[in-house]
Amino acid sequence: MLKFVAGIVGRLHHKLDDMVQHKVHTIAKLLGQPTDLSYVKYFLHYSQNMGYSYTIVHPFYPERIADTKGWIFFLIHGWTQNRTACPWFKPLTELLLKKFPESHVVQVDWGKLAAYRYTHAAFLTEAIGHRIAISIQILVNKNNFPLGNIVIIGHSLGGQVAGWTGKWFYKHTKKKLSRIIALDPASPIFTVRPEAKRLNKNDADVVMVIHTDTINFGYPTNCGTIDFYPNGPNVQPGCRDVGKINVSAATDSAWCSHRRAHDFFIEALKRPGGFIATKCDNFTNYKKQKCDRNTKVSMGDWLTKETGTFFLETAAEPPFIKR
Repeated sequence: MLKFVAGIVGRLHHKLDDMVQHKVHTIAKLLGQPTDLSYVKYFLHYSQNMGYSYTIVHPFYPERIADTKGWIFFLIHGWTQNRTACPWFKPLTELLLKKFPESHVVQVDWGKLAAYRYTHAAFLTEAIGHRIAISIQILVNKNNFPLGNIVIIGHSLGGQVAGWTGKWFYKHTKKKLSRIIALDPASPIFTVRPEAKRLNKNDADVVMVIHTDTINFGYPTNCGTIDFYPNGPNVQPGCRDVGKINVSAATDSAWCSHRRAHDFFIEALKRPGGFIATKCDNFTNYKKQKCDRNTKVSMGDWLTKETGTFFLETAAEPPFIKR
């Protein structure tokens, strides 16, 4: 009987995903590039395989992911990256498993799709978010895993994928994800989209956003329940100001501020008593110390339920914590 029910559930999720896949194929033809969502892979890491080995798990059969009493962290990379060419996957995975040894970390690799030109990859964030939402739905409904113990962490376009995951999960279940952590979510294309088509504060109970590049590639304004602005809406200390440039012509220096989001987050998790941010209406008033008596939150406090806009300052080089 259980196998029969599991089969029905599996077919239902395949049908839902096929509908999205059809939409993807239709628009992909217009964009002139084939798209196959089977390229979205899950690499499961847990404390017992800290030699950085992994187990590959199918998105529609994530039972192995649910085999934990700890947290489940889904990590989602951005444009042009994959799990082996993502500078923050390995250090964050190892840190999370060290801090929370009973937890599972799922590295979502959509690298073959992220290698498409930016406009195509940005469009695909919706379909990839849908696939992750189905996996979470199975974990919660079929495997009885606590929804509150699932955390989505995405950088750049991965932050927008996280938003779509929350949207699709709510559409299917009428429940919100517990927590999304968006590390400098991507801005090109998304700044001209309506709120319902980009990461926003309604995509989870808590949407924590770290903005480090409001000039070029990161979303320039609040899009979470709590938004951190290290060093304000400026080029990050230690990064060269390249001004507005074409995304396709980006260089390492151009990406510097954008990448600081995951660097700051990892260091903040290591030093939860540091990176203290102050709630304030703008960076100018923060600098003038007009908000000194306001609420303060550590940027490493990933479980915070505080809301609003927070500012802090960092050093120009690692360690970034400002003394």
